[in-house]
Amino acid sequence: MPLYEFTPSFTVDQTDLSLTSTGSGVHLKKDVTVNLGILDRISGGVAGNEELLANPYVNSVSVDILNIDGTVKFQNYLTNYKSNIFSITEYNNINVFGQYTKDFGIKATVSESSQINSSEFYFYGNVPEFSGITIRDSTGTTSHSSSASSKTAVNASGQTGVLTSTVTFNNNTAYTAFDRLEIYSSTGSDEFTNQINPTAAFSNSLTSETIQSFNINEGALPSDTGVYLHFVPYGQLGTGEAWTVGPYTFKDNPIPTNRFITTEDIADLGGSDVRTVTAGGNTLDSSETLAFIAGSNIQITESSGEVTIASPSGVVSDDVNFIVKLTQAEYDAITPDSNTLYFISDESTNSPVVNPIKTVTSNYTITDTDHTVLVNGSASTDITLPSAVNNSNYVYNIKNLTTEAVNISSTVGLIDLSSSETINSRFQSLTVQSDGSNWYII
Repeated sequence: MPLYEFTPSFTVDQTDLSLTSTGSGVHLKKDVTVNLGILDRISGGVAGNEELLANPYVNSVSVDILNIDGTVKFQNYLTNYKSNIFSITEYNNINVFGQYTKDFGIKATVSESSQINSSEFYFYGNVPEFSGITIRDSTGTTSHSSSASSKTAVNASGQTGVLTSTVTFNNNTAYTAFDRLEIYSSTGSDEFTNQINPTAAFSNSLTSETIQSFNINEGALPSDTGVYLHFVPYGQLGTGEAWTVGPYTFKDNPIPTNRFITTEDIADLGGSDVRTVTAGGNTLDSSETLAFIAGSNIQITESSGEVTIASPSGVVSDDVNFIVKLTQAEYDAITPDSNTLYFISDESTNSPVVNPIKTVTSNYTITDTDHTVLVNGSASTDITLPSAVNNSNYVYNIKNLTTEAVNISSTVGLIDLSSSETINSRFQSLTVQSDGSNWYII
């Protein structure tokens, strides 16, 4: 389906007003209001209904509805009309064409005392048109350049608990009004076309952006089952072409069955056995080591084989950082041997996670120890995100406390597939998360 993207035009041959004038333009809504610019050769312009009724040279207006090829579809839609403004509503359109038709024309004939002048104007409309779809599921990220096309690998970093889709449109949004996106699923690539009144797995309003991302959460799709996804874009003037992509596999977040380390878990930590330490104590073999490392404001003492862990001054909120997932290499680097395990656990308090917050007043590069950055400078400020590749799954919040612009970019990777984002309003904030390749606004 062609896209119509051009500014309105209207051509009048003033050397021969008996010829039919022609014009065209792009409309965004199903209801169209037409304002005829009528000019009589003596008194000038006719502005509004009152002047038309009082004008001695303009007798009446009649209107025909045309097919887009110029043939007459409905003759005398209006006859002997006494106004230069009229509407063609969605209801009128359906009555004329049998179903809503976005591309059509009108022929307006103005009767003067001495002659008849005709003008034709053609209205064109657009529906959303995909140019690409990118999906990140449990196996990684792949992209498609057309419906039912093969997957093109982007990266192998998968995710659980959510499936992320990014859609790109061909449309210039100055000439297309978006409505919503619906995503359906089926186990076969052709099943969707045979369904009657299918239920959407996901539905969300579309913004005016040409690149938009959406998350499908747990419960919307079957877990551990390959499904085809059918993307249906809706605009104010109708439905765009649906794309089918897949199959993709959604995986729910794993549910822990045991909150404690067991003999099945110890191999993942590099150990070979689990010892149970009770209040009475156990004697360690010569090859075994039980080690304790004191953190900030923590004191560890030993007397006659008894180990005491205490906080002399009490642990305050400044001592609480955030928990990060270590790679195997990072874990190996801080463990002296395979039989030593370091951890602090306090399951009984149900304490909330405490994330760091920082206020900056000038250009700042975010580090991996940051979480929330408040910008409170007196001028425009540049905030630079760290590499999206080296900070997979990290989440950062940036909030503007000023009336100046806060410009956000990344050392490596894009932000919603753009090179930068700007927070222009005071107290507006932006939250991003890395998928291992780029940052995405969440």
